[in-house]
Amino acid sequence: MPLPLKIRKNLRDTEAKRDDNLAKIKGILGEAYTLVCDFDAMYAALGEGDSYAEQMGTVVHDWRLNGLIENFEKIIKGSGYEKANPLFVGEFNKYVTSRKIVFMVIPERPADYDSYTEDGYCLTRIVDGELRIMCTKDNVASNVDSTGKYLVNALGKCASASGAMSVKLQNNLKANEAKRDAHLARLKKATGMDWTLEVEDMVTANSKVDDGYKDRMGEIVYDSYLDNLANAVEKLCKDDMSKEAFVESTAGGKVTFKMVENGANDNSKWSDNRYSQITLGNGGLTLQIEYGCFWSNVGQVGHHLEEML
Repeated sequence: MPLPLKIRKNLRDTEAKRDDNLAKIKGILGEAYTLVCDFDAMYAALGEGDSYAEQMGTVVHDWRLNGLIENFEKIIKGSGYEKANPLFVGEFNKYVTSRKIVFMVIPERPADYDSYTEDGYCLTRIVDGELRIMCTKDNVASNVDSTGKYLVNALGKCASASGAMSVKLQNNLKANEAKRDAHLARLKKATGMDWTLEVEDMVTANSKVDDGYKDRMGEIVYDSYLDNLANAVEKLCKDDMSKEAFVESTAGGKVTFKMVENGANDNSKWSDNRYSQITLGNGGLTLQIEYGCFWSNVGQVGHHLEEML
């Protein structure tokens, strides 16, 4: 049985708005996306007489797509406390391979719904290469301006499932590259030799730190840890004999940052090794941090360098 005439007219009359919004999305993402919505199923879920059932075209073609566009722009350009996200477009197109935006009414929130990373009124998930916008019937037109607000989190789940870096982590690393390079330059000035930084298994390390530190490896490792290491080396190398011994012990100039399980560091000589253990040799030095002590007592990094020489 066809949808009631009033609804069919609403769908027809909002097609131009749908096409206009899809054109805007193409302008933002650089790729053509299509909208998929089973309006027969949506009408059955909402029920006859529901006020939004008669405005399904307006809700989906206009309100929801417009809300999605607004959040695309906020994510990319930055908004409020959120910084600009220049890598978003590439990551979104990478995971939404079908180039489909699917709107659907679901009977209830899924069992794995996470109120900290998803909007309860309108879930946006990437499933089987589709962007799925999912609402319960009671929330089909609620908080339309939040449609897609948490897409960065959805991309993070895709990255985690594939063992790749999340877009948040990539942005955080990129934002702190200049600080990393400045601290490496300080090491070079202090020692007279070039230095590089390598973070072992960045994706795994990022996944195992406390939630408050996730996706902040650039800020914490590139800046905080490397800054304090540079402080310690600068202080040590003010003495020529200490400088000579340090340079000889770290020939190769590579700082290897490594995360290990709790209890893995050797605390037999210095109890504060649990926070940051340094090993000299093998082409530079290794800075080893236990997961439970990540970003704790960073001011002690390199505290025992002179005693190690």
